[in-house]
Formats: sequence, C-alpha cells, structure tokens
Amino acid sequence: MASSYQVTGLVLHWRPLGEADRLLTVLTQERGLRRLVAPSARKTQSPLAGRTDLFVLNTLQVRPGRSLDRILQADTLGTFPGLIQDLARLSAAQYLGELALWQALEDQDQTELLHLFLSQLRQLERVPVSQTLPVLVDSVVSLLRAAGLVPQVESCCLRGISLDRLDWTNCGPAGFSPALGGVVAPPLPAPDPHLYPLSRSQVHLLQALVASQPCAASLQTWHGVESILRRYAEYHFERPLRSARLLSQEFSQPPDPTLLSLPA
Repeated sequence: MASSYQVTGLVLHWRPLGEADRLLTVLTQERGLRRLVAPSARKTQSPLAGRTDLFVLNTLQVRPGRSLDRILQADTLGTFPGLIQDLARLSAAQYLGELALWQALEDQDQTELLHLFLSQLRQLERVPVSQTLPVLVDSVVSLLRAAGLVPQVESCCLRGISLDRLDWTNCGPAGFSPALGGVVAPPLPAPDPHLYPLSRSQVHLLQALVASQPCAASLQTWHGVESILRRYAEYHFERPLRSARLLSQEFSQPPDPTLLSLPA
C-alpha cells in the first residue's frame, strides 16, 4: 500500500458519508483540490469533528485509498469564527468559496489560489458588516483575475469605443455581455436577454475595481455590479452559483444613498 502524504488544506465543503464519516472537499496547497474521507468525523467525540468543519485550515496526514483517500490526522492551523457567527459574512464566504472551488485544479500546486482565498476570508472576518458586500465584490474581481477572466471595462467589447469618451448625459445605459467578455457602449444593439443594462455609476465602479483603485458607490450600485459579475462567472464556468441565493436574501435591503467604499 502506498505511504501516507501530508498537505496543508482548507475545507471548502463537506457532506455526510455513510453512518458517521464526512466527505470533504479541500483546497490544498500542494496537491490542489482533493476529496477526502474524514472517518467518524460526525461523531461528537471524534478528534476530526471540529477540525473538518467549513473554512478550517489544517495540516492533514492522508492515506491513499482505492477510490478516496482517508485522513489519518488533522492539526488545525487556523479557523474563522467571525465568519461562522455572522450570517452575512458566512454567506459571502460561501459565495467566494464556490468561485474558488470552480477554478481550483486537482493534483497541481494551488499555493497562490489558497493564499488569495485565505486573505479574502480574513478581510471578510475583520471588516464591519456594512462593508461585507463591497469586500465580496472586490474579492470576486480578484478571483476572476486569478482565473484569467478579467472583464473588459475600459472600451466597448463590441465596437472598441473608449468608454471614457462617452457623453453620458446624452446617451442611454451601457450593457454588459458575458459572452463578449465585458461592457458594451450605448446605443445598445437590438434587445438581447443576455445583454444586461449598466448604469454610468456601475460602469465606473467596475472600472475602479478592475484597476484596483479606491472606489465608493451606493448599496444599489454594489448590488448591481455583484449581479453582473455573478452572471459573468456563471457563463464562463458554466454552472450556477448556488450560494448567491442565500446572499441575495441576506443583502436584500431598500435603496440607500449612502456611499459604501472598500476598507483601506
């Protein structure tokens, strides 16, 4: 039988397996995405019980198996209690975890992705709840950048027109096309259910986020940009972002003119 191996990994998801086991989806630094069995982890007295919860970072000793590898030992390196105790932060973390899961590769070093995601969880944990949505949207842009999917926001992806030269007072809304990969300048072509309208403020917020510049916008604008980026990610990864449903419920608030900015 092959000898055991050691990895450092973060639990992104788990589900029950058998009578008392857990089947974990773990983003590991050394071997990428792994699906591992945590034996007896659903038993209260098991040493793996708390160490295999969502968003727990462990050093894992793993034994290869015929179909699934099994965890022999877990030593916890870090947890995120501030996320677990707040529904808004937890919803945002699950949303980002799903995006990270989509782009993680198996059997390949994923150090950069793991470190990026851990930094995003730490930021979500420490910011005021009012800044959860801006941090989430900024983190989505960072994960898209890591996947090589930065949207085109400086010029029209249909006609090549610079968006900075538009006279916004005399034109209609811009649009966003996931298929074309970015912003479409007005006037928009014939009605298209896959071309989503973008206000001037949403275009400017997208440009600032992609350029990693300081930005502030209303809650409504942050909501709109989150929705656009979600559709863009779902189109390119070809799957629905299930965590977004809980997020939408948590952040469903009436329009608020207060400007929200990213933390310094």
